[in-house]
Amino acid sequence: MAVQTRPTTMAVFAAFPVIAVVHVIGLASGIQLLSVTTKPLLMLSLALALVWAVPKLSRALVITLVAILCSWLGDVVLEIPGEVPFLIGIVFFMLAQAAYVVLFRSRLRLKRLPWWSLVYAAWFVAGVWLIAQQSLGVLLPAVILYGAVIGAMALTASATTPMIAVGGALFLVSDSLIAIDRFVPSLPLWAADEIIMVLYAAGQGLIVFGVARVLRARAAGAAAADGIGRSARSASQA
Repeated sequence: MAVQTRPTTMAVFAAFPVIAVVHVIGLASGIQLLSVTTKPLLMLSLALALVWAVPKLSRALVITLVAILCSWLGDVVLEIPGEVPFLIGIVFFMLAQAAYVVLFRSRLRLKRLPWWSLVYAAWFVAGVWLIAQQSLGVLLPAVILYGAVIGAMALTASATTPMIAVGGALFLVSDSLIAIDRFVPSLPLWAADEIIMVLYAAGQGLIVFGVARVLRARAAGAAAADGIGRSARSASQA
C-alpha cells in the first residue's frame, strides 16, 4: 500500500542525515567538539522522527525504540576511551541487533528469505575464519557471538522490505569494518572512522524510516477498513 508521508514527517526524518553529515565532517576535519556533540544526537533524532511519524503505539514501535535506545547507549559509551567502555558499547549494540531480529522476525516479516540472503552465511563463515587467525584470546567467543547476532539481524531484515533489507546490510558492513579495523591490523582501512559512520548512519536511517513506512501503511489500512465497516453498518441501519 502506498503511503503518503506528511511534509512535516519528512522534515523530522531529514534532520537525521543532516546531523550525520555534520558528524562525519567533524571526524574528517578532526574537530572533536563537532563529532562528539553530534554523535549522541543521531539516534535521538531518529527516535523523535519515528514517534512523530507513527503516533499509534504498537509492539513493533516499542521494539524499534528499544533498538534505537540500545544503539544510542552504544554510541555514547563508545566515545569513552578504553577497553571496558568498548566492550560495554558492543554489548549495547548486540542488544540493539537482537531487538531488530525480534522486530523483523515476529512483526515485520513480509516474505520468505530470498535466495541471495545465503550471502550472510558465507559472510559469517569468512568472518569467523578471519577473526580466528587473530590473537583475541578470551574475546574470540564474544566477537563470534556478536557476529552471529548481527548476521541474524541482516538475514531477517532481508525478509521485510527492500529499504529495511538494504539498511540491515549496510549496518552489517559497518560493524564488519569496525571488527577489521580493531582486530585485524594486517588489513588497514583508509578513512575507517568516516566510512564506518557513513555506513552506520545510512543503515540505521533506512531501517527506521522503512519501519515507519510499514507501520504507517498498516495504520492507514486499519483506518480504511474501520471506515468501510462503519459505512456498511450505517447503510444496513438506513
